[in-house]
Amino acid sequence: MAENWKMLQQEIDAASERAVEECPDDMLRVFEYDIVRTGAGTGRLMMGPWWEGATSTRYLGSYYIFNIVKVAQDMNISAEQIRQLVNLMLPTALGTVELCDISDYARFTRQTIDCINEEIDDREDMLSLLNSLWFYGSAANAWCQYRMKWGIGLSFKVNHRDDLIYMGSRANEAFERWDHEKKEEN
Repeated sequence: MAENWKMLQQEIDAASERAVEECPDDMLRVFEYDIVRTGAGTGRLMMGPWWEGATSTRYLGSYYIFNIVKVAQDMNISAEQIRQLVNLMLPTALGTVELCDISDYARFTRQTIDCINEEIDDREDMLSLLNSLWFYGSAANAWCQYRMKWGIGLSFKVNHRDDLIYMGSRANEAFERWDHEKKEEN
């Protein structure tokens, strides 16, 4: 069991190398083909998994893991303190990544947390594994941002002042017509 983390690191590194050139399957499934197998999404709508999944993917790797590695550059930070940071910072974003069905990244992260908690005692080994996970997370984040359907926002016009004044006058007309009809009924 003492070498499981090294096998995990090799798997993450291999996935990272592929992810630099081609989109990981879970990013394609969620962000390109709109398939979420976990039941996430209000009323089976994808907007929640897109935004929450993209945000959590970015936070997990680009912010949380990166910041743990950055803080640990201070040699006074012990392996136990790194372990505490991992357990404090990663689980919440990981839960959302799992819910949004970004399965490979979630599995890599869950196994990394387990290895840091159960197998690894050397701070340099912890940082080595976290660096591998950070690199994969960076590639996954880039693909998620690339595959995100940003253009969906173009489907909804942003109203300007003149539009709102016009809408308000039309709403007032409709209300007056409705009010007039109600008075005639009585």
